[in-house]
Amino acid sequence: MNATNSGDKEVARTASILNLIAGLWLVISPFWMNYLGDPAALWNTVLVGVAVGALSLIRACYPAHYVALSWVNLVLGLWLIVSPFLLPYHHFELAVRNDVITGIIVAILAVWSALTTPGALRPTRPLSR
Repeated sequence: MNATNSGDKEVARTASILNLIAGLWLVISPFWMNYLGDPAALWNTVLVGVAVGALSLIRACYPAHYVALSWVNLVLGLWLIVSPFLLPYHHFELAVRNDVITGIIVAILAVWSALTTPGALRPTRPLSR
């Protein structure tokens, strides 16, 4: 492994660790921000947070592998951005702001992690003409 791949691996790990923190925030934020009375906001935020956190933990432990998990986190981040408007909690401004802002962060970090994974954009076999 050369120095560039090692550095890229650490960047991918850093992005994944930051996404792990975002996932943990999603799990605790409904309790911290006190929107426990809205089941749609509560469960959407917590369940997506658990998923983001679990996938990010795997990526942080194995930054040179499982790049697809970062792409799944991108989808989860995009879901967080649109879900307040598709689920019945668009009226709860605090939950909407939290999910949209955290969704943007999760999506950006997921793309950063995926694109800095060593070899992630290289084909696994030679392209035929």
